[in-house]
Amino acid sequence: MNEEIGLHSKKEVIVELTIVLAALKVVGYGLAAIGPGIGIGIATYGLCVSAALSEALALLGLVLFFIG
Repeated sequence: MNEEIGLHSKKEVIVELTIVLAALKVVGYGLAAIGPGIGIGIATYGLCVSAALSEALALLGLVLFFIG
């Protein structure tokens, strides 16, 4: 009778919810990886600008960049 009205069993609903939650976790991990990428890009941009302005301190800046 459940199939006639279009209702799903509890097990089917649980499986569907589990799949949806797993997909949302993957999306969350992808979005979480964007933040550090932007931060590293900003730091690298600052290093490039400082190396262009002061070539004498470029090596020191690079060393401090890798340490920090």
